[in-house]
Amino acid sequence: DFFSQSIAMSAPQWHRAPPQTQAASLQSTPQAKQSSPLDTSQNNDDNSQTKKPVYSLAILLNIVVVCSLGYLCFHQLFMTKVVVGPSMYPTLKPDQEILVLVMKVDAVIKAFFVRALGHEGISLEQVKRLRNGNVQVDFENGPVLVYRKVGNNNMYVVKRLKQIMYIPESGNFYCWMEGDNPDNSVDSRFYGYVPLDRFNGLLVMESVKSLPRMVTKKYFNRPLKVTTETLGDRKKRSSVRAAEKKEQKAVITARRADSLGEEAISVPLKNKSEGVKDDLLVLEHGLSTSDARGEAKEEKVDTQ
Repeated sequence: DFFSQSIAMSAPQWHRAPPQTQAASLQSTPQAKQSSPLDTSQNNDDNSQTKKPVYSLAILLNIVVVCSLGYLCFHQLFMTKVVVGPSMYPTLKPDQEILVLVMKVDAVIKAFFVRALGHEGISLEQVKRLRNGNVQVDFENGPVLVYRKVGNNNMYVVKRLKQIMYIPESGNFYCWMEGDNPDNSVDSRFYGYVPLDRFNGLLVMESVKSLPRMVTKKYFNRPLKVTTETLGDRKKRSSVRAAEKKEQKAVITARRADSLGEEAISVPLKNKSEGVKDDLLVLEHGLSTSDARGEAKEEKVDTQ
């Protein structure tokens, strides 16, 4: 106020304004100056509030699109399978989930075929000139492949590639597949070579962690039993079991004889055509156990 009055007194008389108008003008100017920045900030706040839901919807849509595309690409390029049975033990264990790359296996098999021949840059036309008939290549450990079971297209088989056969007349590859556990594996030794058009993919990852399943825990999480018995071991085991059964029969016959109260003799009979077992109890008066039991029952009935 003092500053405004000093300015008004220093001004000439003809330029002086009435004190009421000067005060009104001085009061109006700072309000106008102060109101302008407040209005712009309020407008910015309104715009930001309207833009926030738009940005959130755009981000949500992008996330949904990326997740859906990733899901589709993963299921088009990869598939997960559960190993059943010990045919690939110890490489793959029962109830183990594997990740399989769905691809054209012919490129993999051709690469191994060329590598096994030992020539770099060899082509199939040159392979045809090597022999007039079938071209077979043996190698120890090939890749683990997944193919549809011969005779059942709905089942998938996981085996290791052991041998490749190429027939120039048909222009196709045939693969000899075997399991890493040959004692418990049904493979090409039973159904022969597998044509190339039955293959679906290549094993990429040996173990895939998944959500726990009640069926898997209840029925499949059991200790693995791998049998390595030979034919001689089985014969020995069967002979031991037969001896144990004979001992059990002898104990049973002795108990029966004690229950009858008479001495019994074990007599082997060679004639089996009569429908009689190997060992019979013959009592002192020449009757078998069944006859003795029958007579004992008749005596009890007569006494009653």
